[in-house]
Amino acid sequence: MLASYLLWHLREAWTPLRFVDEEQITPLDPVAPAVASASARAKAATKITKDKKYPVQSLETLLHYLSMLTRNTIMFADGVQVEGLSIPTELQRQAFALIEAPIPIEISAM
Repeated sequence: MLASYLLWHLREAWTPLRFVDEEQITPLDPVAPAVASASARAKAATKITKDKKYPVQSLETLLHYLSMLTRNTIMFADGVQVEGLSIPTELQRQAFALIEAPIPIEISAM
């Protein structure tokens, strides 16, 4: 139940970045076929977000893209160990901004 709730919120928050109609019109007839708005057709045709900044994603590809934010531990032959975080892209920053969550920018002890 919690996973479904979380997924619903992510889908809603990331609507601007996804192939989703942001101006969905409720039809008068509930069994009538859905009609996409002009902005949704433009988003699907150009595959660019409404603000013309980012490529449009499916939820699965967006989650995969976000999974590339990693914490890396590099161990050299002489035993020296270096830790680092990957640098987020603008799309990753925007996705986190839409869900109002901070991106870790420094390594902290767990």
